[in-house]
Amino acid sequence: MAHQIFGDRFFARGNREAIWHDVGTQFEEARAITAEQALVEAGMTYGFTTQPLFYLNPLTNNYEQAPDQQIVLRTPTDDDPMFRPMSTVGKGYAVLQNHEIAQTLDGLGLTAKWPVDTCGSLAQGAKMFILLRETPYEIKGDAMQRFFLVSDGKDGQHGLHISVVHIRVVCANTLAAGLSNAFVDVKFNHNAQTRADFKTYARIIAQLEQAQNHVTRVFEQLAEHQVSKADAQSIIRAAFPEPGMPQKAKIFEAYKDTMLVAEGANISLEWDHVMREHEVRREHAAALRTATTECYDRLNDEFHNIAGTAWAVINAVAEVQDNRAIGRRGGADALVTSRLFGSRMNEYEAAFKAAAELVAAR
Repeated sequence: MAHQIFGDRFFARGNREAIWHDVGTQFEEARAITAEQALVEAGMTYGFTTQPLFYLNPLTNNYEQAPDQQIVLRTPTDDDPMFRPMSTVGKGYAVLQNHEIAQTLDGLGLTAKWPVDTCGSLAQGAKMFILLRETPYEIKGDAMQRFFLVSDGKDGQHGLHISVVHIRVVCANTLAAGLSNAFVDVKFNHNAQTRADFKTYARIIAQLEQAQNHVTRVFEQLAEHQVSKADAQSIIRAAFPEPGMPQKAKIFEAYKDTMLVAEGANISLEWDHVMREHEVRREHAAALRTATTECYDRLNDEFHNIAGTAWAVINAVAEVQDNRAIGRRGGADALVTSRLFGSRMNEYEAAFKAAAELVAAR
């Protein structure tokens, strides 16, 4: 798969080897820099515009304007000197420029409170993110780093997103705590209210120290809680569950006699194809569970301070997901995409929720 990073637009404070596997350009650890300055040095000052969308009418062979849709274009850059289509969006879509995001973070004083750690651009500029580094802490001897994350997508799939992520430094595992009562995760669609909403929620989330402390306490509880082998497997299975039976297979089971009479060999071949695909998905999920169990056993051997805990299990899930992203998508820059925009965080959050519920039930 082609690399996702747009050019070399990835700019990181001196931790990039540990967390981002040597992706992008590094700047000095002690250097003070605003979000706007970081965008300039990363080459992320390009803009976006919306334009009317036209289609070729097959009846008249004339181009006509789509009444309720428009196209988002990225402006030309030195290394890609053309207007580049990003997505097709609805009429109410409003663009939030990269520099507006940076100006908001600087204007609220967030980059003075927490230094800019990393910023980057992916998918020819369709996705961007800025990480601010918060205060480090420890969980049962494990060094942890918390980040204030702002990401935005003009690709029609990802909107503006504010959240807090936690990274276990020794393994660089990204732990996005999926706690509905932690108030650390807000997503916005692009519309006329986005600018005002972003400023409001960025200010509120930055002040929610109590919510941040709540997440830390949950992490501490996970690190103190010993789990049985069965408990560990239940957490792993929450991340990588057995795939459900395909809809086609359910329909066939319900009406197989009628369908066999009507379709004969054709429906039998279709049935075989559907079930083969289902078996491949089952084998894949089982392989992920096996890999996570092996990773959990290794963490238990290497890190005695967290051995046998729910904390070790969810770190095993995160580590397997990171390795999966690198191996499947062709490099460490794929890890960046996976961590910040990919579905792997949904799988991790399912494991986190299962572990938290297990601890709460004891």
